[in-house]
Amino acid sequence: MSTAAKYQIHSLRPTLRVALCALAIGALCLSRAAALDDLFDERDDFGEETDNGADDKANDAPENGSLEEEFFPEDEEEDDPDDADEPDEADEPDEPEGPEEVGGPSPLTARGTEISGSVRADFGAAAALMEWPLTEAGDEFAAEYGRRAFLDTTVGYGLSADIELDARPTPNLRFNTRVSSELDPDKMEIADFSLDHLWLNYVIAGRAFLRAGSFGMSWGQARVLSNIANLVSDVTEGVAVRLIAPVHRGTATAVVYSQADWVSAEEDDAENAGEDLDDYEPDDWRAYAYAGQVETSFRRVSVEAAAHWRYGRPLETTATVQGSIGTVDWAVEAAKAWDTEEPFAFDEPDFQLLTQLVWEGGDPRWVIAGEHLFDVSEGDPWAQEVGVAVRMPRVPAFGQRWRPQTRIRHSLLDHSGEVVTGFSTGITDELSLAVGLPLRYGPEDGTYREGTFGSDVQDLDGVAALGLVASLSFSF
Repeated sequence: MSTAAKYQIHSLRPTLRVALCALAIGALCLSRAAALDDLFDERDDFGEETDNGADDKANDAPENGSLEEEFFPEDEEEDDPDDADEPDEADEPDEPEGPEEVGGPSPLTARGTEISGSVRADFGAAAALMEWPLTEAGDEFAAEYGRRAFLDTTVGYGLSADIELDARPTPNLRFNTRVSSELDPDKMEIADFSLDHLWLNYVIAGRAFLRAGSFGMSWGQARVLSNIANLVSDVTEGVAVRLIAPVHRGTATAVVYSQADWVSAEEDDAENAGEDLDDYEPDDWRAYAYAGQVETSFRRVSVEAAAHWRYGRPLETTATVQGSIGTVDWAVEAAKAWDTEEPFAFDEPDFQLLTQLVWEGGDPRWVIAGEHLFDVSEGDPWAQEVGVAVRMPRVPAFGQRWRPQTRIRHSLLDHSGEVVTGFSTGITDELSLAVGLPLRYGPEDGTYREGTFGSDVQDLDGVAALGLVASLSFSF
């Protein structure tokens, strides 16, 4: 896949708040006003409230997450020339795309310490339909809660801020950290600042990059359906060391990481260390997970292979082939988990296959992506999912130019699905407005009907909503 197309899939500018409206549905059963973080919180990357790391998390059902953060960027921006050869944690994918980024002459230069930050305030309102009328589920809902409960409304608000420090005392050394805080509406107080990330980069001989600390990573191509190849999302929950180096016509990445829950920090636990799969001393190799990825290119086709392993867990492997045909980028991705005790026991296969097509073009520009996922591990030939995401050109309405976007996901196994449509516009440089219309269908226990849209409230969940979010933000 071309770098430009991959950028389109991996990053999104924060102007469209479709997901904020979408995630409101699950929280609309609240009988009181709640904060925006309760109403519109997103789930973690591509998993059903998981991180897609070890423990088979990459194979969970797709989350009802952010359309904007999973897909289209608002506008392409020029990269900082000082960062051209260095992987940046804030931009996904986290790793360089090829040998030209890693192995070429390093343009990095020393610079002073920079401090920046951002502040954001949100206000949202939404109305939700809690169950489809004239259906069996609707009749049961009406019998239990009454027909007045079919429609619910709510409002929410939020305030957050973050501060980032970036220092490069020498061309080969860089330090970066970011802390953030937000309003706790239940206590009406500003929470203490928490650490988002803290890492140290070192450039080795101008060709390889070593990073140590707390940071995030993302592997895999899928952005509409489940990201079956994202083996390293657990990295963000712990501390890691990562090395990226050039190989023939590509790059190689090695990662070693651990988490606080995997080690025995207390002296009282030292005697029992090792008795539990999540209980080892810090100097025990079993307290760590190990991952690697190799990428190389042949003309217009690139190939990637990755693996992830942790003691006591299956060996997870992925393989990706991607390229382009004219203006269409394509990718085929496979994921397989191997039992380390019986690696070739295929009586219960754990295998997934994802295909992806992406087209962008036209004047004004369109972006259309389609994905298909086949999950052999379900043991049913109909264990398949399809998804489409579309970003349309801006359209004038009500004195503003609105950006329409939509995402459709459907399960062929249980005939459940979701459709998320939204429109966003910038009123001023600091003020943006978004309108979202999410809906979902299918049996109550279907893939896209289980749980709520990102809310902690699990007793009721909606099927459709209309939401409005106004956001005021600025950076310094």
